[in-house]
Order: sequence, then structure tokens, then C-alpha cells
Amino acid sequence: RARWVSVGIVACFYVLECGRSSTLRYVRDVRAAEAVDGFLKNALDAPPVITWAASSYHYERSRRTTDASSRRVVTSVNRDAWSFGAWRDASGGLDALASRWRDACFTGRAARPSLVKIRLRKALVFDDRATERDYHGQLAAFARAHRHRDVHLSVEQSYRLKDWDLDERMLGVRRPLGAPGALWTPGGFWLFAGLGLTVPYRALLERRCAVATLEVVKRVRSRRPEAPAGSD
Repeated sequence: RARWVSVGIVACFYVLECGRSSTLRYVRDVRAAEAVDGFLKNALDAPPVITWAASSYHYERSRRTTDASSRRVVTSVNRDAWSFGAWRDASGGLDALASRWRDACFTGRAARPSLVKIRLRKALVFDDRATERDYHGQLAAFARAHRHRDVHLSVEQSYRLKDWDLDERMLGVRRPLGAPGALWTPGGFWLFAGLGLTVPYRALLERRCAVATLEVVKRVRSRRPEAPAGSD
């Protein structure tokens, strides 16, 4: 009986590990070229959102018969957003990003891959030193406003774009070079996983795929650009 319990525990860990696989993230989000470009366009048009979260907490010690341990007790969580003046996209434009992932198929291989593993990153850049000082000044004021709510305080910063995951990955399809096939779907992944063949599955997908990393960059400034003299 103990052996079956051990097998069940190992199986649970295996399923959890498969569920967190980067390969599953890719085959879960397979998009045609037009859908990939549409996602990129929305990302370029989306304004950056920079938020802060201040968690006030203390520790409470609980004594048991065998050991003494403490647990963290959060008493309040407060949020705010950085109020900046203006922003602009500095990613190079939709055509540049679209051609970058499409051209990844032309890698010099004898057989051109029809799938592209697209890894998306985002970056935030201060337009000038004044903007950087304004950001850190507002962040410090936010922390001061909440530092006496409890014994301890932790402040987390977050930068996001609309409809963007924390770790955005997708599988782009170059239709003129071929269709993805039913194998490169969540169902295909779990079929191989159930047979204990996740490593061969990953290797097969790698052979079918090119790789492209795209970065969406936003430049922000604390003040809006001043209008030219004499303009309305």
C-alpha cells in the first residue's frame, strides 16, 4: 500500500510539472500570422500601466508541543498607480516586429519550419532623468503613506499592458510553409505526457519550430510635451 501511495505522489508531481511546462504554454496558444500581428498591434497601441502594492504585515508566533514557528499576517494591502504625463511606443513599429518573427522561418535549414515559438518581452524606459526622479519620488511618497500601518511593509512594483500575460508565449503559424497539425495542441501534449514521452515531444516540436524573441518597449515621461508657441 505504501508503494502505491508513493507512486500516486510521484504521478501528482509529474502532472503538476507537465502543467507548468513551457512547451504546453506554446501549444496552448497557437495563432495564425494575422492573429499574431493583431496581438502585436494591440500591444503597441496599449498604454503602459505601472502600479504599486503596499502590504502591511507582522509575524505571529504559534507554539506547539514539538516546535515553535511564526507565520506572516497581512493586515492591509493598498494599491496606487504612477501618474505620468505622456508615453510613446519605442518598439520600432508593427512592420519591424512582424517581419522579425516571420523571417525567423528562414534560418538556412533545408526544411523551413512552419512554426515559430514567439517569446514576448516588455520593457519600460524613462524618457529623461526628470521622469526617473519623479517616478522614484512618487514611489517613496507612496511607501511613506503606508509605512506605519503595521510593523513591517513590503512594496511591490508592477508594469503591465492590457491583455498581456506575465510570461507571454505563443506559437505562430506560417501558413504558406505548412499547417500546425493536430499533434501540436494541448491534446497532443497530454497524450505524449500520459505515455511519459514529454522529452521526445519537446524534441519533435523543436525540430518543427524556429524561435523569435520580440520586445515591446514603452518610453514614458513625467510631463506632457509642451505645445509649440503660437499653437492652439
